[in-house]
Amino acid sequence: MEWRVAAIISLWLIAGAYSFPSVSDSFENDLESQARLFLAEYDRQSSEKCFNAANANWNYATDIRDETEKIKLQKSLENSKFQKEAWKNITIQFKTRENFQDPVLVRTFKKIAIIGTSASALPEERLKEFKQLQNTMSKIYSTAKTCAYEDVTECNLSLDPDLTKIMKESRDEQQLRHAWKEWHDKVGVPIRQYYKPYVDFSNEIAKTNNFSDAGAFWLREYESETFKEEIEQLWQTLKPFYQQMHAYVRAKLRDTYGDQFTEDGLIPAHLLGNMWAQSWENIYSLVVPFPEKTSIDVTEQMKQQGYTPLKMFQVSDEFFTSLGLIPMPPEFWKESLLEKPNDREVVCHASAWDFCNRKDFRIKQCTVVTTEDLITVHHEMGHVQYYLQYKDQPLIFRRGANPGFHEAVGDTLALSVITPKHLKEIGLLDDSTPIDDYETSINFLLSMALEKIAFLPFGYLIDKYRWDIFDGTVEPSNYNAHWWKLRREYQGIKPPVERSEENFDAGAKYHVPADVEYLRYFVSKVIQFQFHRSLCLEAGQYDPEDPRKPLHNCDIYRSKAAGSKLAAGLAMGSSRPWPEAMKVMTGQDKMDASAIREYFKPLEDWLILQNAKLAQPPGWQKSTNDLESEAHSYLVELDQLSSQKCYESSVAEWAYATDINDENEKVKLELSLDSAKFSKEISQNVTATFPLWREFKDPDLVRKLKKITILGAARLPDDQFKKYAQLETDMTKHYSTTTICSFKYKETCNLSLEPELTKIMRESRNEEELRHVWTEWHDKSGGPIKQTYKKFVEISNQAAKLNDFNDTGALWLNSYESETFKDDVEELWQTLKPLYQQIHAYVRAKLRNVYGDQFSDDGLIPAHLLDIVVNAEELCLASFLKFEFK
Repeated sequence: MEWRVAAIISLWLIAGAYSFPSVSDSFENDLESQARLFLAEYDRQSSEKCFNAANANWNYATDIRDETEKIKLQKSLENSKFQKEAWKNITIQFKTRENFQDPVLVRTFKKIAIIGTSASALPEERLKEFKQLQNTMSKIYSTAKTCAYEDVTECNLSLDPDLTKIMKESRDEQQLRHAWKEWHDKVGVPIRQYYKPYVDFSNEIAKTNNFSDAGAFWLREYESETFKEEIEQLWQTLKPFYQQMHAYVRAKLRDTYGDQFTEDGLIPAHLLGNMWAQSWENIYSLVVPFPEKTSIDVTEQMKQQGYTPLKMFQVSDEFFTSLGLIPMPPEFWKESLLEKPNDREVVCHASAWDFCNRKDFRIKQCTVVTTEDLITVHHEMGHVQYYLQYKDQPLIFRRGANPGFHEAVGDTLALSVITPKHLKEIGLLDDSTPIDDYETSINFLLSMALEKIAFLPFGYLIDKYRWDIFDGTVEPSNYNAHWWKLRREYQGIKPPVERSEENFDAGAKYHVPADVEYLRYFVSKVIQFQFHRSLCLEAGQYDPEDPRKPLHNCDIYRSKAAGSKLAAGLAMGSSRPWPEAMKVMTGQDKMDASAIREYFKPLEDWLILQNAKLAQPPGWQKSTNDLESEAHSYLVELDQLSSQKCYESSVAEWAYATDINDENEKVKLELSLDSAKFSKEISQNVTATFPLWREFKDPDLVRKLKKITILGAARLPDDQFKKYAQLETDMTKHYSTTTICSFKYKETCNLSLEPELTKIMRESRNEEELRHVWTEWHDKSGGPIKQTYKKFVEISNQAAKLNDFNDTGALWLNSYESETFKDDVEELWQTLKPLYQQIHAYVRAKLRNVYGDQFSDDGLIPAHLLDIVVNAEELCLASFLKFEFK
């Protein structure tokens, strides 16, 4: 019986058939046995497909080329197709799977039935389109290059290592501002156009898996209906500590960058040592409490001792094996990419890889010999150790108990590695270095908090932001405003330069375009301290009652007992709900922030006292009431300045319109550019000073600020605005100075529109003269500016898009403040059209009496017979019709 079922499964899976042969009646009494056989074969072939997809993905990530991208997409689609077919047949053949007696079978089928991007309702072409969309966004991120601050023509700086180094080491505010803006503009802006389609695809896929949206789909792996609320509660527990650290760091940074700080209490994002202000350890030297004490940054010692990226991984491997954990297999050392190659583009974002065959595990990291990267090495090695521990589970369970578990493992061990005690143990701190005194401990704890605690609000808001997008709370027109709303609210930071809805600053963070759920990192930061506390107790390195054994000084190096406890939880993979794995590893079945508070207790107490001495109240401006009052005052002052600018521009415009010459044209263009710069600066000031103006309660204030931020052509970069203004001036000048030759006196060629041509068109009844004047004017005025107008349309549309409108027409219509204004106007025209047509018919009949041979049966009136050159209205026919209007 077993061979029959296996054969049926194998034939179906290999052939890729679209229907699974019915199980014979003789099997019906033992459906669970059939299910086990099915899953065994599914596991074998799924592992093979997974390997092929992972291998293609690896080849692309380590050599970004069109060919590797094409193969990656192909293998990904093959794997998706396989999973889709498996899902279809499971739903047909095992309809009662939820009623199986074996809970492992029920859990296995439940996980297989959620197939993500292989959703059965997504047609293959749309699936391919979605995959390509993901690839496009990832490629923009991975290959982006920016221009150097010192030389804007040098535009080959990549995120890693160039910009990362600048953000880490530079103390030049202008350089930091430039690097921040360049990266966010070069990555976020081009990605923005793809994000709405990505959101639509993601939600469609979620719904085919019976989830309301993609956010709910991501949260499924946490297996809790109240997980959002649990996360918010954890944050509220940790928020007071974060605010104390924020206040202290703000005060210290003000000493260095004083003019960058305002009274709102927010920290400019570019001053925190990291492109995303997600961790602040790189500004440690600016905020260190006791600078005369020994630093735990051992970068120089590593370099002096000849550390290489390979040695860093070997040191990490030795730490894991000292706990009795599994050493890295030969494939790891042979196949991993541990340094950035010079001969090709790679995705430098550090990542660990499981090739689904129980033996091939790798890390891809552009490692640099620094303390920071030594910690990253342990983080990534933690992923691989997790892979090794659960490798004997079925493929469907070869993942973390929840996504946060996977991120926490390496970080848990790094909490031991980074202690001064351990660094001394492995020779990176001198034996004579004091490590237990109070001031050294405060320095150490602050350095840790700058990474761990500073990260918490960022780790939370990345997905909170995307939940709001996925569930429709935030519209595409508000993507960037909402991003900065959350960053202000949770992190207490603000952008260093003006941001608008042209920007998509969330897209400048890897995980957003890469479609990677981010809450795992917040969860990791919480539970790693739970793991650490538990393992330290197991190793006898922590005693809450003994001040000589504080949690922050614990090093579990060489503790087999701690290693055994860790391995027991890791080996479970996701075969059981995560609270059970948590129970095995910590004795608790819930996430608990108390371990973090215990670890950092000495620092938190010190910060409270220090902030009181510095008169630094924790927190930042939250209420909009004061901002609204300030905005009202700002607009009063602005009105005076704007009136003066308007007067100067009007004078120049008048001078040029009444005396067209080169000098007046030059002055007009200069003042036009000056006015545009002024408008742009005002808009930037509004956005920077009142980033939440759209949320103000006063509707009149919101209306005024909205009008200020819609700049029209002034939104263009200066060089583009100059082109725009010159094109507009050239066309106007050509129109105003065009002259034509007389019909009667061919040698006289100085007839202008006003008054000569207008007089002829009004008074002449000579059809040939009228035809001559009409043709000459349109040819001389319109023809030469056709190409200029094409350029004008292009740059005008560019300006409209910079103002978040589809085109110039949409920008113009904005002044009417109605989404249906086009339809409204059309409706008005349809109401008036019958009257117009009656007048048109009457005039046509009268004109036929005079110019009979000019009329055909089509009912149209020749344009030159209607008394004005531009054929806009049928007016002033009094000489023909006056007797009819008496």
